Amino acid sequence: MRRQSAILIGLVLAMTTVGGCIIVDDDSPDSSLTIANRSTYVITEVNVTEVSSSTWGPDLVPQDLFPNEDLVVALDCGTYDVRILDDGVPAAECILSNFDTCFDDSTWVITDSLLNSCF
Repeated sequence: MRRQSAILIGLVLAMTTVGGCIIVDDDSPDSSLTIANRSTYVITEVNVTEVSSSTWGPDLVPQDLFPNEDLVVALDCGTYDVRILDDGVPAAECILSNFDTCFDDSTWVITDSLLNSCF
């Protein structure tokens, strides 16, 4: 049984084919994070918050993110935490902590092994 926990993971610095684009702030964002679902799970929720915040922002996934789909989140320069939830029972929570977005386009590849390590 998986339990929820936070983990820090590395980023792959490459852009991939995009399935959707969400802009967190309407002011000309200068960075992006591509969430690439390469797992066999459906990603049901993605939240972003500034590191100094004690609450998560709204769900950025307009519809479930299925395996082999990508989501691009456009962000302003800053440091954020990013959280994803999958459709497992119970849902796995994976957190990318202290993500520095200043003038960078990065990809977070979600795999089964990553989601299974979130327990």
